[in-house]
Amino acid sequence: MSRSCKDISELLEAAKRIRLVDRESVDLKTEKLLEELRRCFVIHYFLDELVEARTWIKMFQNIVRKSVAAVNAKNVLLPKEFRSFVIDPLHHLSKKLFNYVYEFARGRLDEDSFLRVAEAAVRTSLRSNLRSLYENWVFLALVYELGTMYNARIVFPEHMHILLERSGRQRSGGIPPNLILALEGRGYISFFLEAPRPIGWGDTRDLAKSWKFYVALRPDLLVYSGRIVDIVVPKGDPPILQPTIIIECKELEDWYLRTR
Repeated sequence: MSRSCKDISELLEAAKRIRLVDRESVDLKTEKLLEELRRCFVIHYFLDELVEARTWIKMFQNIVRKSVAAVNAKNVLLPKEFRSFVIDPLHHLSKKLFNYVYEFARGRLDEDSFLRVAEAAVRTSLRSNLRSLYENWVFLALVYELGTMYNARIVFPEHMHILLERSGRQRSGGIPPNLILALEGRGYISFFLEAPRPIGWGDTRDLAKSWKFYVALRPDLLVYSGRIVDIVVPKGDPPILQPTIIIECKELEDWYLRTR
């Protein structure tokens, strides 16, 4: 956000005059104009939210450093989309407008339609990432407190990285933890983020087996006493081990007023 931004109405008018035939016909000047439109759209309509997001990100990065040091971990591994947002929220949000900007420049979207769908795309991504940011901050804050108060140390995963993602980790049909800590003189504690997610399946028979995972409630954080390496209970309902603690994270101040 350090670079100045052109007037959004001027950029919209300039994009209207392009009238692209297809993406292959885009020259460098046009590409830069559309990139500027994406960037300035986010700044124009979401400046306050961007400032707030950057504040949250600084707090998140701080707890990452503190939690890693507290439990003797190597680092924290973030999901791809979330990592992109944390590195550069403006760039991440502007990428959500890539297709819409081209459709607008080709005349397939009028200005009102473009503004409507572009605003919705950015707001959806922003809310999703802020929700993840707060949820992950809560988790890492717990890890930090356990490390400082109870001398907790990471024992799983074996590569000693705190996992904030589940991508590709459930293909064997189980649900492994994101983190297991050993508390000095107190045993183990196991954490599962956003579980149970649907486990891997290859055909309709596997889908039938995993259907309960699709319809099961999915708390933000499940906490188990002990060293729990898999929470799947195939014939159970719900199909997972009963957790010791369930934690739900609400990033909005008025969460208790909302229907959900």
